[in-house]
Amino acid sequence: MLRALYVVLILFVIAAPVYGAGAYTPVYVNIVVHNEEPDDSHPDYLNNPLYYYNNRAALREFALMIKSNGAVLNLQADWNYLLAVAYYDVGDVVSDTNGKNIVRWLVEDLGFEVDPHTHETVYNYADVAYLISQLGVTPSRNVGGFMYYPPETGSWEKHTFGIYGLQFPLYFWQADNLWGAATYEHGLMDDTSFGVWKPKTGYGFYEHDPSQRLLYIGGGCGSMYGIADLINVKDNGVLNPSGFYTASIFVPQKMLDPLVISTVSDYILTLEPYVSVGKVQWMTLTQIADIWRLNYANTPSQVVCNKVPDGMPLDNSTERCPIQSCSYVDQIQKNY
Repeated sequence: MLRALYVVLILFVIAAPVYGAGAYTPVYVNIVVHNEEPDDSHPDYLNNPLYYYNNRAALREFALMIKSNGAVLNLQADWNYLLAVAYYDVGDVVSDTNGKNIVRWLVEDLGFEVDPHTHETVYNYADVAYLISQLGVTPSRNVGGFMYYPPETGSWEKHTFGIYGLQFPLYFWQADNLWGAATYEHGLMDDTSFGVWKPKTGYGFYEHDPSQRLLYIGGGCGSMYGIADLINVKDNGVLNPSGFYTASIFVPQKMLDPLVISTVSDYILTLEPYVSVGKVQWMTLTQIADIWRLNYANTPSQVVCNKVPDGMPLDNSTERCPIQSCSYVDQIQKNY
């Protein structure tokens, strides 16, 4: 359900360390788009061909804008949309995507990434990964949104060893990376962390455990808010200049229209001065994970800006959140 989050509470009461000169790492940024399974507030792509075609045109325009501006996209797709692509992206429809369905075109022609995303009501993550593969695309190994609280849901821990499909029980999918830690109906405890770490357990989500296999990639405020602030406090020595920080700009696919596309385009241009001097790099989620594993393995960076559930400890490397609030007012709305 689409909803605005207005104020996210500051977590820390500890004083922030002041860092001296050292190696400077960029903030790794990507754009994430979600489509959802149909309900009262989300469209049914499969049973509404006119909506599908109009939305396809908007997604194509949005993707071309992202590519032309040097940014990157992670499309996190659910089952209803993927079935619609298989059904409708044929014949003359694909003439503007090099003869390929739009999912395959995003990957092969634009170099973007497609992640499984599901609420697991009927199709689980392995099922959605299978549907992606049936469109001619190797699904990423990123979990595109999950419930981390309450911990007893075990929503993400099952991915440690991989899962078989419910609808396609012979298909096996194993994730490597987690993104989008959320709560039911989305609230102040939805994760808004900048950084990467390996969660220990469901009850120790914010504790880094180097022995674990899955890593978590924080999406920050999930909007156009907070990225410049993060860079500024790094420059001023409030955060570790060599810390590995990440952020995502989240856009619900159903919101794509000329105004949203133009708004995101304008914002990408505001980050260009940071990109040109190496303070921001556009990277897909898999690229971010690969860089961390290669160069920062077992060195967590974690700036937590949301309210943390009672009894869930923080990692001893957690840094003070420098963002006064992750405000979603007048921003692209957050919706998993």
